[in-house]
Amino acid sequence: MTPMSRGIGTPASRLGTGQSTVRSDMSRVTKEDKRAAMMGYVDLNKSVSADGTVSYREEFCGACGIIHSQPDLLHVYTSCKSCHCVLREPAELRKLYYDVPPTAPLEILFATYGDPIDPDFALDVTETCEKLVNSFTGSDRIAFKPALPADRIFGVDPYPGHNKQLRMRYRAGGTHGTLALDFDRDNKIPVPFLMLVPKTRYLRVFSAIYGHPKGATNTGRMSFDVLELVQALIDQNGGSYLSISSYTPLERLFGDPCPGYSKDLRIQYEVRSRGGSVNYAEVRGHLRKRIYISASPTVAPIIYVQTATYGITPTARRDHLDAIQKKLKKIAFMEHRIREGFRVPPEDMKLFKTKKALVEEKELFNRLPTNFVDISVKMQILADKGGIKLFLDKDSFDPNAVFGNTSPGTPKILELLLDCQGHDSERTTDSTEMMDTGYSRNFITVKKGRFNIIVDDDPETGVGIMRESLDFHTDVAQPVILITRATYGELHGNDTSKIIDVTNDIQAQVDGRTLTIEREVNLNKLFHWDPSPGKRKHLNIQYLTKGFTGNVRVREKNDCLVAGVELGYPLRAPPDDDDFVIN
Repeated sequence: MTPMSRGIGTPASRLGTGQSTVRSDMSRVTKEDKRAAMMGYVDLNKSVSADGTVSYREEFCGACGIIHSQPDLLHVYTSCKSCHCVLREPAELRKLYYDVPPTAPLEILFATYGDPIDPDFALDVTETCEKLVNSFTGSDRIAFKPALPADRIFGVDPYPGHNKQLRMRYRAGGTHGTLALDFDRDNKIPVPFLMLVPKTRYLRVFSAIYGHPKGATNTGRMSFDVLELVQALIDQNGGSYLSISSYTPLERLFGDPCPGYSKDLRIQYEVRSRGGSVNYAEVRGHLRKRIYISASPTVAPIIYVQTATYGITPTARRDHLDAIQKKLKKIAFMEHRIREGFRVPPEDMKLFKTKKALVEEKELFNRLPTNFVDISVKMQILADKGGIKLFLDKDSFDPNAVFGNTSPGTPKILELLLDCQGHDSERTTDSTEMMDTGYSRNFITVKKGRFNIIVDDDPETGVGIMRESLDFHTDVAQPVILITRATYGELHGNDTSKIIDVTNDIQAQVDGRTLTIEREVNLNKLFHWDPSPGKRKHLNIQYLTKGFTGNVRVREKNDCLVAGVELGYPLRAPPDDDDFVIN
């Protein structure tokens, strides 16, 4: 199939006087020039004329010598399709609009439709997407339906018989984003899509990088700037929540900046504080409805499973044998003291009596062959479900049923290396920093843990029995919910003596991320006072959810994240009862 013709990249009419798109100098490049550029002797992407004017040849890749086939689409197809070197940074388009005032709530800056990787099979659909936005009153949304194929919307199918992607770079309320919507080979979107311009944003992303753990090279390789793609995911969830599942194919969303290498997704974020107010009536000192306030922002993964194995690994065997040897040395020291006539303390006698069992276990683990399975993915799922805590009870958790029995009838080792990244794992923010709400940010402290837990098989049932429980939890510096003011008394009365301040009492009821007061609780006893005996009273609570500022880093494996990423305030539907408050 021959590539389709393209139009100009960014509409110059919207950029204002004196601004235009980047023009490429298509001067001829010889083989000697390419060879010198690849060896680092010359920079063919940049040239300086006699009068000092600097010009750029962005369509030429100085790393591999390949010419970008469609330079007019560089605002979306920013990298070389051969070596994945970045030719034009996404920030270049944002710079063009720094001083351009917005003309609508949702502005389409650049849009393409076609193959997500190869620009030869894509076309510029900016003007059509602008018309779709302007067709709505207020120009604050865009929508696509499965019943209306994209080839009818755009007038042509740029890549017949293949799946395609619509990439749309936009500006909404001064924030830039890039939508990436997948269409099937029949040009239909799988499910209806609607994005509204968020009215408020409680989640801000300052940077998002996807690529090699060490970052980008000096030549712009190994990492991509995916800030706008991440921002679009947030805007699709109302502007305050980000969710990237561990099943999301990353190459189709972000591209592959370094094929064959391990990659990280690194996000620097701020979850802003937000407030709320509730008012509950009481009857004879008891609430008419149960109070349950959950206003906590989500930051995940809080607990990151770096490595997890089940069975016998060389490192787990060595660590366990070292632990046995330390106990045997301590027992040998006890035996020496007994021979010298000293008494053994009662608390050491329990260890002294295990000498025979320790010697047998040492011989057993020396004979056991290396045999294990990687359980990192399954353990990460358990960690994500636990949120701020990972707990496996030795009395109820069966590792053989969850992870599989690698060597029936013999002991195994559950080896884990856990990491709580906290809310500032990169140490880029000040712990006393004030947020724009006027309150200091909250944070979770960094914490690491390593566990080697022996698992024995039940001789009759084959159930795996852990010798000890796994308990790893994170530490929140301050309560997430801050009670700014709480009063109890007559609702419409003018006598202030019949209204008391119960802020401290309500704050004491906050348990980390939730506030719960059951209907059985006697408020007069809880507050040690009845401000208006015999009269109907109300409990009014004003609260603030403390925000977070920090970084999150998650490793990629087999084109998917090893742990799902969640930031901000989830969009949850409240239960049937109306005494549940989510703010």
